[in-house]
Amino acid sequence: MRAARILVLAGVLVGAALPWPALPWAALPAKAHERSVQPIVGVAVPSLEHGQMAVYARHWSAIVDLASSHPATRSEDFRRVLNYARIQKAWCLWGLAPRAIADEDSPFNECSHAYLAAARMLLDTMRQGASFDAPAERLAQTVDRELVYAGAPVICGFSGEDFDTASHVVPHWADIPRHPPSLIPFAGAAVMMLGAVAATRRWLLPPA
Repeated sequence: MRAARILVLAGVLVGAALPWPALPWAALPAKAHERSVQPIVGVAVPSLEHGQMAVYARHWSAIVDLASSHPATRSEDFRRVLNYARIQKAWCLWGLAPRAIADEDSPFNECSHAYLAAARMLLDTMRQGASFDAPAERLAQTVDRELVYAGAPVICGFSGEDFDTASHVVPHWADIPRHPPSLIPFAGAAVMMLGAVAATRRWLLPPA
């Protein structure tokens, strides 16, 4: 898993140097997302407003770390939401896809909504009722302040979408060619792989 993260990050760095404005698909219009709404069969995860995403993204690791050792883990539903948050972030390339959170047109925006909505649900659970926890409350107050500073709520096509721990949200792979920033890690990784193959062939083949 660590190797996969390194490859994605390297792809972002390499791809960032590519001449994106000159590529033919950079001019293609972004395709409108279709909400993948299905009946809830697992634990329902309430929707998250688009304008809240960046705040929860900054604190996602702290929330999940607290949740991992919290007494609420005795609850099966809490454990399912925690596991869902981790799996969803992995599906979203661990949050490394460029503009996955800021851009509603990103093929990774819906799955980002999912893992961040799960983080908010975890934090809300840890600060309520029998699950009240002082460290979680301090973190929640920090998040609350940042949400206030973020200003008025911003709504997007996924802001009203509830999620289901029994149904994971995958990136909109077919939309990647229409969203140049999302191509960066994939194109960068491809460039690196082609370079590695060329270097290996040059090393293995005898000189002419």
